[in-house]
Amino acid sequence: MTTKAIGLFQITSCLYNDIVEGVNLNENVRSYMVKHCSILTVFRNLSEHFKNEDEESLQNSWLYYMFSIFCHHGYVGQTQDMESRKSNHVSRAQDPSQSSLLYFVLRTIGIEHFTIFCIRVPAYLRKTLEYTIISWFHPSLNTQANPHNDKQSSVPHPYLPSFYHNP
Repeated sequence: MTTKAIGLFQITSCLYNDIVEGVNLNENVRSYMVKHCSILTVFRNLSEHFKNEDEESLQNSWLYYMFSIFCHHGYVGQTQDMESRKSNHVSRAQDPSQSSLLYFVLRTIGIEHFTIFCIRVPAYLRKTLEYTIISWFHPSLNTQANPHNDKQSSVPHPYLPSFYHNP
């Protein structure tokens, strides 16, 4: 019996450009791809914004977007250890006893059909940025922490870069 290594494909800058430019050029794009591209663009802009940030404030502080180009499902998360977080997602997706929507969808569709895009952000903003991005885009798999019904989620956090006050 052979076992298949299953993992998340980490997106590169070239693939990011292909996805975003491909969606912008194609008139028959599905709406979920437009949403994926919007989230990826926010991540890319945040990465650019923080590229000159002090290396120490960026160490062990990640935001990530896990999504599939084949469907509307996406998940925004934050972590201090990206490698162990990816391993954790993979192992939980393979465990049938995990009943959360995230792991059910990863298992049903197949985690090999999901891609992860991760960026380093300052540690003091990591959770705030995660919450804000979730409240703006309502990714389908962020069911536990989804502030969709939070009336104050549209209010910008004072520590967000000024260009993100109008999503």
